[in-house]
Amino acid sequence: MKHIKRFLVILVAVQLISCHGGKSSGGRIIPDSKNGGIKLPDGFSAVVVADSLGLGRHLTVNSNGDIYMALLQLHNRKGIVALRDTNGDGKADIIKYFGKFHGTGIRIHKDYLYFGADTAVVRYPMRDGKLLPDTNNMEVIAYGFENRHQHEAKSITFDGEGNLYVNVGAPANACQVQMRTPGSPGKD
Repeated sequence: MKHIKRFLVILVAVQLISCHGGKSSGGRIIPDSKNGGIKLPDGFSAVVVADSLGLGRHLTVNSNGDIYMALLQLHNRKGIVALRDTNGDGKADIIKYFGKFHGTGIRIHKDYLYFGADTAVVRYPMRDGKLLPDTNNMEVIAYGFENRHQHEAKSITFDGEGNLYVNVGAPANACQVQMRTPGSPGKD
C-alpha cells in the first residue's frame, strides 16, 4: 500500500513537471535522482511532492498548483488533504487536512471543491489565495446513496454544461449468497 500512496503523489509530480516544463512559479523543480522509486520513459522525471499522507483515492489540482486528495480513510478525523508548494521546488511545504467525510471523488469546478463521500456529495467554496476552502460553508448537494460496503466509492465528474455525474456501483460483484466465496450460488 505504501508504494501505491507514493506512486499517486509521484504521478502528480510527473504531471506537473510535464505540464509546466519542469519550472514552477518560484524557481526550478529538480527531479529526484531516482524518480521517487518508479521507472519512467526517457524524457520524463518525477519528484516526490509529499509522502505518508494517508490512503489516497482521487486528486485534483487547482489552477495555482495546489493539490487536493480524497482519502479512503479518515486521517485524524479528516478526509481530504490539501498541499501547497510555497518555494517552487515541487515539494509540498504546507500540508493541511480538512473535511469530516472519507471518500473517493474530488474535483474543482466553478470556484467550488466537490468531494464524493460514500453516501453523499458535498462542496466547499474556494477562497482566493487560500489553500483551504471555506469549510464552514460546506453544502451537501447530493445524498441518500446507500453504503452497502461493496463498491461504495463515489467518483464524480462534470460535463461541458456543468452537470454533475456520480458513479454508483452495484451492491455486489456477482450477487452471490455468500459474497466473494468460490462456489457460492448466485441470488435468485
